[in-house]
Amino acid sequence: MIAIAEVIIPGNSRIVRGAGPMLSSTGRAFMEQAPWLALFPGLAISLAVLGFNLFGDTLRDAWDPKLRRS
Repeated sequence: MIAIAEVIIPGNSRIVRGAGPMLSSTGRAFMEQAPWLALFPGLAISLAVLGFNLFGDTLRDAWDPKLRRS
């Protein structure tokens, strides 16, 4: 686990450091000129998360023996 953490943590920190300036400068300029460019991807992500949550709840209700009452 330590070896995996030593590989993953530096990579993640590089991604976060690179994404911060990109979002703060370029992303803000796009949001001021065309806010719908973030609206539709945000809605798509929200609908996908909602769909997966509903699907998971349905599977839990169907397969959880503790919820079944005879």
